[in-house]
This record gives sequence, C-alpha cells and structure tokens, in this order.
Amino acid sequence: MECLTTAECVEIVKTYYKNCESVVGTFRALRGVYGRHNCPSESAIGKIVRKFEETASVTDVLSLDIIETHARPQTLLLLVKVSKNIQIYPLQGALYLGLSYGTLWRILHLDLHLHPYQIQLTQELKPADHTMRRSYADWVLEQQRLDYDFSHRIFFSDEAHFMLGGYVNKQNCRIWGSENPKVTFERPLHPQKVTVWCTIWSVGVIGPYFFENNEGVTQTVNSDR
Repeated sequence: MECLTTAECVEIVKTYYKNCESVVGTFRALRGVYGRHNCPSESAIGKIVRKFEETASVTDVLSLDIIETHARPQTLLLLVKVSKNIQIYPLQGALYLGLSYGTLWRILHLDLHLHPYQIQLTQELKPADHTMRRSYADWVLEQQRLDYDFSHRIFFSDEAHFMLGGYVNKQNCRIWGSENPKVTFERPLHPQKVTVWCTIWSVGVIGPYFFENNEGVTQTVNSDR
C-alpha cells in the first residue's frame, strides 16, 4: 500500500462515502487532488476503506491482542516500546532490552509482524516554494495559450558525471551464492570522470557535449574556463 498519512487516509474515507461508496469514483475524485501519478491506487483505497469499516480506524494500531498469551516477556516489553511510536533500531533495541540481535530480530518479525522500511528522501520545499511553483505553472499555461509554439521552444538540459574506470554501486550489486564470495572492488581515491551535458527539446537532442579544460581535466558546465 502507498505510504499515506493518517490525514490522507481520513480524506480518502470521506471521499469514498461522498462518491456513493464507489472505489472507482473515489479514485477519479482523488486524481484531481493528487495528480495522475501520485494518486493512491484503487486497491489502496479499497484496503483503507475495509480497514476503517472493520476497525473504525485508518491506522495500524498494535495491541496486546495480536500477541499470544504465552508470548515472551521481552516481546511484551518491546510491544510497549513500539506502541509509543518510538523508532526501533535493532542494534540499539537489543542493547536496551538486554537481548541478542538475532532474538530481537525474530521478535520484530515473528511476534510483532513488523518489517523494516526505508524513509523517502525528497527535496525540501519551503512555504514560498508552493506559491512560486503555482505561479510558474500558471505563467506557462498563459504563454501556451497566447503562443501555440511556446512549448516547442522549451529546452530541458542537465549534466552528469561518468566514471571512466568503472563504477560499482554496492547498494544495487548483489551476488547470490551458497557462501560469501568475499569479492572486493578497488577504486582510486580520485577516480577519473568526465562531465557530459545535453539538452532535449521538441526538435530532438542537442549534444552530448564533453567538457574539459586545457589540461584535459573534466569540469562542470558552470565552471569557469
């Protein structure tokens, strides 16, 4: 299910009942609010509504009912900690409870049915940014209304650095095997790389252009030359 705040889930439930309890109608109504690409899916809307109708809540509430009566004392203690909305870091949590890392991991997964999730990093938007974005969008729409070819003259450009000696992203590189292959990859302290710039517009692609100084050292597009 998409990561939604409690307020967003409540708004989804309200919209659902306003649209005659229709998931499709709710999806169409929310698409005008969230946009085409950020709108919660129909399956997510259905799950939120079912949770509300079954539990009278849109949040995941942990209670002692989910733990078997013979649960370990460590599990109950950890449940109290989790129920207070305190972030659980397995290593620190193990030290806090006096448990081994493996025991705490099994409690989190098998007893509490919890899973680790990564936070999503996005660009910070200040209050003034929302107004500026809206003003810019309105300006573009007005220019397009006045001049049909306006959008055909918009250039989208960017630059990127490419490693010349190979690059390994350890977050995405996985080796499956029956045992640890103990593979290492050596990389220089200051690897060689080249800066490439290009732009796209209605006619096609301009570039790519490779930027270097007189000594052959790569530079960014905004560097002084």
